[in-house]
Amino acid sequence: ALTTQRNRIWSSETGFYEQTAACAPDSAKAWINLGLAYDRAGDFARAEAALAQAVSTASRGDFEHDRYGTLHRAHTNLGMVCMKTGQLQRAAFHLTEALRLAPDHAPARANMNTLILRCRERAERFEASGDAARAADMFSLLIQIDPQSAPAYRAALRGLQSRRAGTSP
Repeated sequence: ALTTQRNRIWSSETGFYEQTAACAPDSAKAWINLGLAYDRAGDFARAEAALAQAVSTASRGDFEHDRYGTLHRAHTNLGMVCMKTGQLQRAAFHLTEALRLAPDHAPARANMNTLILRCRERAERFEASGDAARAADMFSLLIQIDPQSAPAYRAALRGLQSRRAGTSP
């Protein structure tokens, strides 16, 4: 009877990790795994909630002894889910935090690069459609997350502001 009950729980990835997180609610790794399972299932709202719980749980730990890097992994994965759901400011926050904690973490760097590309595309699209306010928001975000290219974004932002004011850049 117990085997049959367990087989039902373990028949799906989300079911397995839901049970794991329920049994180990203080395990950031359990919450990360649950969030990733929800992400793979396309349930982004639940993925976001589980990964936010992972960040919260990992933040309560002793950073000096975080040998498995759960906090930066939680931020990386939450940033990825936020990016998928169009929450670019929130994605930028979590990916920046992940890179602050682990500057050489390749998944965080790759996700940040993807975020930069998405923000550039949105800025260009907003600018082309005449939505200067939203384009300016994207350029402002890019200045924060891509400091190497900040001079170009500042110039684009000045150009937008000049066009809105009716003057030449």
